[in-house]
Amino acid sequence: LVLTPPGRALLARNVELLLADVLRGDVRIGRITGSFLRDLHLERVEIRDTTGAMFVQAAEADVRFRLPSILGKRYVFDRVVLVRPVVSLVRHASGRWNYEDVLKLGESKSPPRAEGDLIELHDVTLEDATVSLSYPWPAKNLSPRQRDSVISAARAVPGRLVGMTRQGMSRMVVASGVTAHLRRLRISDPDRTKPVLIVVDTLRADVSDPMVQIRDVEGVVEQRKDSLRLWLTRVQLPRTVASVEGTVTWPGGALLLDVRARATELALADVRFISPDLPDMTGRATAIAKWETRTRTAYDLRDLVLVDGPERIEGGLVAVVDSARGLGVRRLRLQLRQVNLDKVRPFLDTLPFDGRLTGPVQ
Repeated sequence: LVLTPPGRALLARNVELLLADVLRGDVRIGRITGSFLRDLHLERVEIRDTTGAMFVQAAEADVRFRLPSILGKRYVFDRVVLVRPVVSLVRHASGRWNYEDVLKLGESKSPPRAEGDLIELHDVTLEDATVSLSYPWPAKNLSPRQRDSVISAARAVPGRLVGMTRQGMSRMVVASGVTAHLRRLRISDPDRTKPVLIVVDTLRADVSDPMVQIRDVEGVVEQRKDSLRLWLTRVQLPRTVASVEGTVTWPGGALLLDVRARATELALADVRFISPDLPDMTGRATAIAKWETRTRTAYDLRDLVLVDGPERIEGGLVAVVDSARGLGVRRLRLQLRQVNLDKVRPFLDTLPFDGRLTGPVQ
């Protein structure tokens, strides 16, 4: 039956009805092929949220599943391939995300103790994806003058996107050219206390804010409301390799870091989102990023070794980045050898001399 045009139309209708049972919003599929019993190939997929805004669209999607599980409302997919997907994650002014509305997450069930649905994807491949995240910003408790100042400072940061959306003034982060393989993606679980779980085998992307080129990621990510918990055994930038563990939160729109990273290979050029004036030196370091206020983050650099030819810097320091006041340094304890003063002049623009410096700096 599914090999005939009427059968294909019936197949498409059944798939859309199945998705409508899982999703809230508008689902459109341009073309469907496959057996329907174990696999489907979808073309021109569009899912819009309850406001009519695009949530997910993909040129093509391949899914493999077990029909008995689907009929039992256990939405487990054994393999998923998405070609050129565009995913828009939007946090509403109420604090709820659009994907929570579309997937009906965190909603009360009837009866009250009823379990949630299991929605889990295995062996997920993303090809040339674009993922955007948008949330209302800045915080509402700012005065008009403070608000204008914060917005102006944000727009001066390379890669930082700020503008008006349906939710009002918002801050946006875009990851483009995303190519990834996810071993497991648990979106919802019958035990509704469990977070969204992502097990990443490999991931490559260019991120707008902070402006960074990710060349590989391996590890585990958990998401609860406005927070991410990270256990990343490998994060590779163009010339940096590190492990990362910690939490990233964004309550009320402010991005707050509580993260520890150990870079066995470090290139300061890869992390110029901290300061565009960082010199082009390489080495290794342990860094602890900890938010102090909603606008200020401290980066505690320990076991620091940086070299550039005969130049060498060892020791540690705390770099403080304030969105309004810029970069500051405290607890400076460095040993320098043949360091060209031009490398530190952007941070000490009152230096009255040129040359190279050897010795301790505190």
